[in-house]
Amino acid sequence: MVYLGKNVNQKFVDKIDSNLHTWLEKDEIIVAVFKATRVKPQTDSIIVTSRRVLCANAVYLESSRGFFNDLVASDIKNVRVDLPKSRLMRTAYPGKLIIEHPDGTEDFLASIRKSDTLAAIKAIQRVSGSSIRLNIRQQIDEEEQQKKAQERKLKAEEKASYKRDLAAIRAEEGIYEANQTSSSSSNSSLNGLEKVARSSKSASKRLNKISNRLLVVVVLLVVGIIFFPIGIIAWVFAVIAFLSIFSD
Repeated sequence: MVYLGKNVNQKFVDKIDSNLHTWLEKDEIIVAVFKATRVKPQTDSIIVTSRRVLCANAVYLESSRGFFNDLVASDIKNVRVDLPKSRLMRTAYPGKLIIEHPDGTEDFLASIRKSDTLAAIKAIQRVSGSSIRLNIRQQIDEEEQQKKAQERKLKAEEKASYKRDLAAIRAEEGIYEANQTSSSSSNSSLNGLEKVARSSKSASKRLNKISNRLLVVVVLLVVGIIFFPIGIIAWVFAVIAFLSIFSD
């Protein structure tokens, strides 16, 4: 049964447990949870398990900023709560939770409510067992770094894949353009050959026509000589036929 400090509800404890239980040692359980306050590091709760004392920030429980001050049994020689002597100095969280270490040094965890003073002292005094720190912040940091590295790797692979696909598309476009250019060149060559063929055919027809008319001219000249003077008429037609060669 978890001891709930003032203004701590079971929902809050369940939230802490869901993010903390994977880090705890086997058979380690949450014993008590107290509301607390501290500016640096920002603290809003003190968590006491059967083997350690943790400070926490409920806002960041799912990140490395959620847990800190992992104190195990071997770190704790004594615990006390210092209350201000003057009532004017008292606030909602007047009690300063102090941990005395075996080497004589002290560690201020956070300020707690006056009504939680005795319960917090008793819970922390019962901490025993493991002397191994969880290093939750370090482990979560490492996991976050691994996650970020994996994300960067995936992004790099996606970028490389995109570049490969883009290169393949551009290569296909280049092949298509080359084929189009080659096809255009072939068409141009065919058109040129067709024009040459048409020109040759036209020239051949003209030469045939000229040769035929020259033959007519020669025949008419011969007829005019044979039938002179009547053949002069044939000569006239010969002249007309000769001039018609240049009129086409």
